[in-house]
Amino acid sequence: MISSQQNSYSIIGNLSREVDSIRMRSKSICKSILDCKDDCLSCRLKKELCLLDKRRLEILKIASFIRGCNNKDTLAIDFLIEISGRAISYRSTSRNQ
Repeated sequence: MISSQQNSYSIIGNLSREVDSIRMRSKSICKSILDCKDDCLSCRLKKELCLLDKRRLEILKIASFIRGCNNKDTLAIDFLIEISGRAISYRSTSRNQ
């Protein structure tokens, strides 16, 4: 039982770090879109931003599933759901949408 709970915490920790990484990369992409003069590059950056948002939503679904399976310590799971539920796209920074 202890190893199962430790694996759960490890998964939740890894997913939390991934959400933070997605958020940081998205912020960087949005800044690049603002500075970008090439329409082709801007389009690729927007596609990458969409992919990151899809991954964030996948993590949110995973976290919700984990919450349904594990009723012991929900604080870490609730935190993961909170951070993965926040929108990452900064629409006010994009141009030519």
